[in-house]
Amino acid sequence: MPACLEKTKRRPAILLIWLGPRARRGPPPPGLLAALQADHPEAVFTLLTHGAAGLPGQEQAFRAGQIWPDGAVTSPARLLALLRRLSWAQFDHVYDLAPCLRTRIYRYLTRPQPIWHIGSPALPQD
Repeated sequence: MPACLEKTKRRPAILLIWLGPRARRGPPPPGLLAALQADHPEAVFTLLTHGAAGLPGQEQAFRAGQIWPDGAVTSPARLLALLRRLSWAQFDHVYDLAPCLRTRIYRYLTRPQPIWHIGSPALPQD
């Protein structure tokens, strides 16, 4: 590959959504984050959660990633702002780790639509 093309190559972006009833019980399991990072070694991860559910101690779990604590929108304006943010981030994959109606709405309203995974094989079932 020519050197000029290597400079424009970007790392894959992956969104982990941790919303819904399961997410209210606490942050995502650390083993789950490690398994997803092993599946996508070059990716940059972003965690979308509500409030402080994913914050305690999770910053170290992400390799050059971000945590977006604004997943639980409370008004139409905030919903549109979040959908715009999801679209502009241009995620390559989205892992919906705790599926709920809200995340289904996010899935169908986000454009361009990334590859969407419901759940994760590494996530224990309730």
